[in-house]
Amino acid sequence: MRWLPAVLLIFTLVTSACSSDPTEVVAGSDDSTDAAVEDSSDATESVLDEKATTTTISAVANDSAPVAVGESGMIETLGISMIGQGEWAVFRPKMDDDGENECRDGVLVYVVDGAVVHTYDELSFVGGIRLFNGPRGQDAFVINCEESVERIAFSASILQPDAQAPDLSELIGPGAQGVNFEFSSDFGWYGDLFGGYASHVDGYDALFVIDRAAIEIVSLDSLVGERTAIDPHTNTAAVTPSTWTRDGEFDSYTIESTSSRSRVQIWTVPGTAEAPLAEGDELLSSDGVTVRLWNGSDLSDAQATSRVEATDWMFLVGDGIRVVRHIPRGDETVVIEMFSDGEDSSIDNDLPWLALELVQVFDGR
Repeated sequence: MRWLPAVLLIFTLVTSACSSDPTEVVAGSDDSTDAAVEDSSDATESVLDEKATTTTISAVANDSAPVAVGESGMIETLGISMIGQGEWAVFRPKMDDDGENECRDGVLVYVVDGAVVHTYDELSFVGGIRLFNGPRGQDAFVINCEESVERIAFSASILQPDAQAPDLSELIGPGAQGVNFEFSSDFGWYGDLFGGYASHVDGYDALFVIDRAAIEIVSLDSLVGERTAIDPHTNTAAVTPSTWTRDGEFDSYTIESTSSRSRVQIWTVPGTAEAPLAEGDELLSSDGVTVRLWNGSDLSDAQATSRVEATDWMFLVGDGIRVVRHIPRGDETVVIEMFSDGEDSSIDNDLPWLALELVQVFDGR
């Protein structure tokens, strides 16, 4: 069945793009699991909360290759590494103050079989750190002090010969290239690109992603296609991929591929819309998603002003996937229906999913 690889990829892409992404792991918060390190050669058990599991981490790899992480402090586990056989963790030195500092010192470390085998001195920081596992073997780290994002880093795509730990790639600093990310930017992976919603110095908000090959921060719109003007009937704005067309009707419009059946259609219904019928299709999932509402007279001053809880229904339709999204807006519901054709080429199979995520729903009518 030709659609099966696409279905598996799509599940991963959708999971990585949602703000409730379970692959996002936070260290430096109240939910972190800490393991005390009293000596650089002794392993200790984690200090647990109700949701944490026991973790024992040695401060050295073994007698022949010790990796000291400090005289005393805490090791916080982040999560699995998508590259190699280890997992990511953070060493935090013992605090000298009363413990109320929101932005603590930290150093990223790599753990294999319960032992720290590498410390990333280039990624020492003050604050919290979040790990985002990517759908295609990537890892991203977002470091913040309170609401301000201080750095974004990535693991390399491959391990170096004979290395036990992945390398880190370029580090992105705050305000780079006029883009300001914040803790609430809803970070996630969009195919091979990582990013989140952010404000540009020119006075608009957008979904920005980091192009690591070009070392640039760019709007995802510009990579996918062209964002058309706000539709007056639905008060929404969509990005039409460069290989797609747009057809409008009085109360709805559709953007669709010229080479396959992939499409995204947008319309509104009064009140609360009923759950979509499967119509013989196989229901795969029904999930809540967080969607941003926008404000502004046109696209040049669009600002993401609030967020609402929407609902997605995903169906298996022959050799494709259909997603129906209901977004509550005042006394009506914005309905977005996407179809991803399983016959799309590999270069195009992300497009309908990206087009769905890039629909801007404006508040008010």
